[in-house]
Amino acid sequence: MDSDYLEKLAKNPFNNMLGIRILDVGDGRAKASLEIKPEHANIHSTAHGSVLFAVSDAAFEAAVNSMSRPAVAVQVDIQYLAPAKIGDVVTAAGEPVRVGKKMASYRLDATNQEGKKISAAQATAFFVD
Repeated sequence: MDSDYLEKLAKNPFNNMLGIRILDVGDGRAKASLEIKPEHANIHSTAHGSVLFAVSDAAFEAAVNSMSRPAVAVQVDIQYLAPAKIGDVVTAAGEPVRVGKKMASYRLDATNQEGKKISAAQATAFFVD
């Protein structure tokens, strides 16, 4: 893995603001995680959907760009399956479904620390090279 790419991931301002960490990245795959804190909560005192989306999107960004080709998201569809509570650690894994010349399709599953599935997403990226 290119050390410049890993440095870019570590310096991602949005991920750092939320507290998202990239745990593993390479070969088109990645994992991102976030401990849910009170500032991540919605009116029901569970993780706001946008926070769960952000963790999945961080895994997607790290995964698709790990193939040494710049890529941007063009579509993400997410289903929220269970609430994440304050104190939970949510981990999202990005796995390629199909990688083509110009587009890539990804599966993004997020689980809590007990392995319970919190959300499931499908995403499409466009390679801008």
